[in-house]
Amino acid sequence: MSRATASFALLLALAAVTACPAPIVAADAGEGEGEGEGEGEGEGEGEGEGEGEGEGELVCPTVVTTGLLDCVADLQADPDFDDTTFFLIDQLLACADAEPVATTRDAHCAATPGDPVCALSLERFVDEVLPACTASARDTLLAGRCVLPATVRDLRFSPQLVELSRSVLDDVAGIAAGSVAEQQLIASVGATGQVVASASEALERTDDDAFDVITLLDVGTRRTIVFITATYGDNRYGRAFFDGTAFAVADVIDGDIGACAVEQRLEGTGCTTDATCGDGLCLGVVTAGDTTVGEGRCVQTDDPASQPTRGTVCTSDIDCSRSEGLVCMRLGDADGFCEEAWLRRRFAVEGAPIVGPTTAIPFAVSGVATVSLKTTVSMVISHPNPADLTVSIVHPGGGSSAALFEDPTAVGPEVILRDVRALLPSDESINGTWQILIDDVGVGDPSASVFNVEVAVESWFD
Repeated sequence: MSRATASFALLLALAAVTACPAPIVAADAGEGEGEGEGEGEGEGEGEGEGEGEGEGELVCPTVVTTGLLDCVADLQADPDFDDTTFFLIDQLLACADAEPVATTRDAHCAATPGDPVCALSLERFVDEVLPACTASARDTLLAGRCVLPATVRDLRFSPQLVELSRSVLDDVAGIAAGSVAEQQLIASVGATGQVVASASEALERTDDDAFDVITLLDVGTRRTIVFITATYGDNRYGRAFFDGTAFAVADVIDGDIGACAVEQRLEGTGCTTDATCGDGLCLGVVTAGDTTVGEGRCVQTDDPASQPTRGTVCTSDIDCSRSEGLVCMRLGDADGFCEEAWLRRRFAVEGAPIVGPTTAIPFAVSGVATVSLKTTVSMVISHPNPADLTVSIVHPGGGSSAALFEDPTAVGPEVILRDVRALLPSDESINGTWQILIDDVGVGDPSASVFNVEVAVESWFD
């Protein structure tokens, strides 16, 4: 078993710490051990291991957290260390092993024997205290290095993450008791502070009797991350997990993302020159004169041997190897081919009021390849008479355009467009300033607007 997966029990324990961030109160550590015999209750009597049993909070000793961080630093200093597949959270979990931690704990307890954690057996220390130490070290290691954005809404627009699927889970009948899927749902509800024991109970606690599930591929680590959230009292809570595990890699509290355990790697990070991309290239920078309009993205030159299925035929993302960082790129309805996930990206476009006969909304597409294979647009149109409108999208530099909406039978007050395919040529430049044009042939309305505008592109090299 690899070091990256050897500490699965600790993964689950660390996830449990995220579920219960409050200090853990010590149980009666001496019960049944015969020391102190229950005498001197309230007098602080008792000897040796029994001292302070049943009292105080179990708080991670600072020296243990420091030891974990020192251990990670030692790993990284090893000239044979390879961090291309052994990431920060893997390094930390390798260091959070009972044997080296026992040495640090013993030294702490020799110096501070009155600490309640010293009354615990090593097994209980590992189960009840070490996860909190590991969580503290995680927060230090990942500070300023988390690949996840600040909110759940921003997930689909992150340049390092590619959304693979989005679904609603409202039936848990097929989820087996004790399965990873059930553990994920239980842990997701745990973000609210509630404790449930089954998938069905977890579902019942949600406002809408449903979980929202978002599956993403991190282009830097080539790991799949699954966000499972729901609304509780009109607020969104939940957790993110490495796919196929019950290990929580992030919390969602009122829509905000925290407790991140996924680091940002060089691949997919924003850039303006090759100099910031190490051995890679900075692709897709958009400029206007001396001003950067849209950042490029760092792209690494991969050894073909690391992506043996790249270029194979596919019909959906599930046909492509996520561990190779691949998704299915398709042109129209024909079969596609498995290619690198960074070639796909989604952009949030700022909405605008609809004023005058034509409203132009410019936006930058950047950090992708050179031409577009596929472009889709989503938006909400608020207008008392949307039949008066035509909406189109225009390639950079006033290139080709494609209609997105024109319906003489449409009625207001809102029209929702979801992933409308823009029928554009596949040989025109994609990085640059695009426009969404809204033509209004009617009398107009001061309250008319478009909002929640999103543009998704799949790119390729000409």
